[in-house]
Amino acid sequence: MEEEEDDIDRPLPALSFGTQTPVQSSESSASSILSTSTSETSSQVSQASHGGPIEVSQPVFLAPIGVSSGTTSGSVVDDSETDASSSERQEQQGGDKAEDDDRTLVSLSTDSSGDEVWMKGMASLLSLLRQLGEATRQMERYDCRAALLSFSLLPKSIQSSSYVISAIGRCWYELGEQERAREAFLSSRRLWPCSLLNMALYSNTLWHLRAKSDLNALAHDLVALEPRAAESWCAMGNSFSLDGDGANAIQALQRAAQVNVAYPYTHTLAGHEHLVREEFDLALKSFRYAVTLDPRHYRAWYGLGVLCYRKGAYTQARGHFVQALEINPNSPALHTSLGLSKFASGDFQAAIASFQRALALNPQHVNSKYHLASAQVARAIHTQTSIREARMESPPYANLLAAERQASAVVKECLEQAEALIAQLSHSIPRCAATHFLKGRLYRARELTTAAEEEISIARELDPKITEFIDQAIVIYDPPEVA
Repeated sequence: MEEEEDDIDRPLPALSFGTQTPVQSSESSASSILSTSTSETSSQVSQASHGGPIEVSQPVFLAPIGVSSGTTSGSVVDDSETDASSSERQEQQGGDKAEDDDRTLVSLSTDSSGDEVWMKGMASLLSLLRQLGEATRQMERYDCRAALLSFSLLPKSIQSSSYVISAIGRCWYELGEQERAREAFLSSRRLWPCSLLNMALYSNTLWHLRAKSDLNALAHDLVALEPRAAESWCAMGNSFSLDGDGANAIQALQRAAQVNVAYPYTHTLAGHEHLVREEFDLALKSFRYAVTLDPRHYRAWYGLGVLCYRKGAYTQARGHFVQALEINPNSPALHTSLGLSKFASGDFQAAIASFQRALALNPQHVNSKYHLASAQVARAIHTQTSIREARMESPPYANLLAAERQASAVVKECLEQAEALIAQLSHSIPRCAATHFLKGRLYRARELTTAAEEEISIARELDPKITEFIDQAIVIYDPPEVA
């Protein structure tokens, strides 16, 4: 735009229509012009006053060829003088025109190059905003794999910004990749320590990873940074919850609701704390209020499902989990919870399908892997029990023998898949009571009594609460190691 201003301020070249006279000084030329025009005007006025004709000199751009600007309409100029003046005039006009053309070309080239740079810059900016907006849209629709791919296509300078790194951490959190989410949130916080963006999710990530010291430090830093933010007190509530101090956790979450009552995640966390304390009425109130604030807050629908599951209303729990999956269909945790509600109802095949769907979304999801192995073992034990009962009630006819062979094939397939999953769990979470307990149930299904008792005794040493699940046909043991 500075170039355009220069063009406007630049004086236009003088237009020449007559013969060129020698350049005089500004004062002499001005006085001569003024005296000439005054004398001519006075003579014309005197003639007009006496009734005489007024002779007006014809303008140059209307004079015929060969007529000079200083002659009257009746005077004729000599041909030689006319040719000389015409040639001089053409040369002068040619020089002025060339100079004007050069200035015009320079001005146009400068303006066109500036406009081209501006258009390229705007196109680049719009393309960047479009990519960033598409990635954010995918993240808000919980299509986190696609969002991660879109974020990876952004320029390196934008990828290294605090906002994008925090968004990547949120995507990993939604996919159940807690370690990767922790790394991303930590990097974002290092770049922008004063930001509260996704800090509630960061505190929840540390809660799942059982990182007490990191969570405690984060909570105190956020409260010191911004004590009037709900995210700060949510982190403090998670810190108290991880320490087992449910009363202070609820007080911290109540403080979060005081500073921002419209933040739905506060009420969701409070609902889960009430669930731990078995205050089901208060938990129901908190989850419903969160859903009222944000109908797309799938964590509140998940909390309602967990509440119904804890109360034994498996059909209602199933409905709430389905509602949450309609909002976020790519969550392994939601598919696992839906599978547990089916598993508790005795629908083993449907439960296995849900657990397999969760593992397809995240092959490293330990909780899904554990419950899939548990469902496979339970289905095998249930099938073996059905075969024994059928043998006791009916004689071994041909159709019964064929059914037994088919059932035996199902038992073999289930136990083989469960054994492969248990081997993976033993590698990823060694010395875990849940793994040893599941391995003991597998050995029982294969009638390896001694090995089964050894594994169950190890599990009992690691977690004494496991004793109440040993003799149950359908075991839903959800220890904290794989939650």
